[in-house]
Amino acid sequence: MDTFETQPTPQTAPAPRPKSTAPAIIAAIVISALITGGGVYAYQKQQGDATQKDLQAQIDTLTAQVNSPKKVAATATPTPTPTPSPTASTSPKAVAPITVAAAYAACQKETAITTLKDSTGAYFTLCSEKLAVLGDVDGDGAADVVIPVTSDVAKSSGETRLAVYLNSSGAPKYAGISSIFQAEETLQSLAISDTKVKATLATTRAEFPTLTRTYALENGTLVDKTTM
Repeated sequence: MDTFETQPTPQTAPAPRPKSTAPAIIAAIVISALITGGGVYAYQKQQGDATQKDLQAQIDTLTAQVNSPKKVAATATPTPTPTPSPTASTSPKAVAPITVAAAYAACQKETAITTLKDSTGAYFTLCSEKLAVLGDVDGDGAADVVIPVTSDVAKSSGETRLAVYLNSSGAPKYAGISSIFQAEETLQSLAISDTKVKATLATTRAEFPTLTRTYALENGTLVDKTTM
């Protein structure tokens, strides 16, 4: 009987157990997160720094604008106001006033030497100081004189005219004459207002017992501007 020798059955070595990849994956994730987070932080920080610099620049600009007028005001030297020379005068030279008495004296002198006459050639022989009046006739601001005068052709009837003496550098100067008042008109008073000469007359006419005539000096004549 044959004897069979039992051969030992070879045992197979167990396959090595694969290593786990989880730690590597986790590490990769962590590293990626750190890298990403660092990048985001760096970007945000860079943006924040830029914004802060921009804001600071704006603040510096505004501060400079606010402080600039103060610096100019503090450093500016005021311009001295020129003081006018006490000897210099820019005001117009004042004209010395004339008086009724001066105009009357001039009238008397001119009638005495027969140099004063009207446009018809009639000479004046009598000046009346009593009803003479002061006032601005030519509009220059200086007082002139209007004085009643009588001419030789009207002396017997008492007809009267008005002579104007303007203020010529403080001296009366004959400048013009009015027409003769009518025979029935007698001068009562004179007044000067707004360069107009107003003569109040008494008349013998029943419809106009009192009359006011208004005159204006034009080209050497006291023109009657009365409107009836």
